[in-house]
Amino acid sequence: SRRGRLHHRQAHQVGVVLVTTLIALIQCRDNSTRCPNKATADVNGMPLIEHIYRRLQKVGSLDGVVVSTSLNSHNIIDLCDEKGWKRWAGSEEDLLARHLGAAMTYDADAILRITGDCVFHDPSILDGAVSVWKNSARNADAMISWHHSYRTLSEGLDFEIISLKCMRQLILDPNCLREDWLTFLDRSTKYKVM
Repeated sequence: SRRGRLHHRQAHQVGVVLVTTLIALIQCRDNSTRCPNKATADVNGMPLIEHIYRRLQKVGSLDGVVVSTSLNSHNIIDLCDEKGWKRWAGSEEDLLARHLGAAMTYDADAILRITGDCVFHDPSILDGAVSVWKNSARNADAMISWHHSYRTLSEGLDFEIISLKCMRQLILDPNCLREDWLTFLDRSTKYKVM
């Protein structure tokens, strides 16, 4: 059993539905250029990312919540350790490698990526999206709520669900931008995006 494992692997066939282990990743870092330390800033009596973390815990179809941060984000790392939250620290600029490392560490087949400054996510909307994903996982590499710049939700409520298989393919693609990898994924014709 690897350290930090959420639970035993659950990828298996149930009738015609493929059940996958899907975790939420809260993407945040201390070194934001516009607002440093915003993830740990006090908002109504608790750190900003705690509001997001609590909302994600209410998404019943998720298999866990993990904070994905950079190695030099000491405030976020300390907060996660203090709260007992699962976390992954990786590259500040290579977001694809950071999120892939988190997914692999926590045995996820897919991730739901949420940015660490979007506090208004509705757990029921995310729950519906995760359920759709889990029922369609064999047919898509990703689900992007802003696919081809057509937003299905207002900015600040957007999300992406990406399979581990797709992230592994992207990391090997020499044309994939490592920081803005989701825009590359959305525009690429190589991948099936919902």
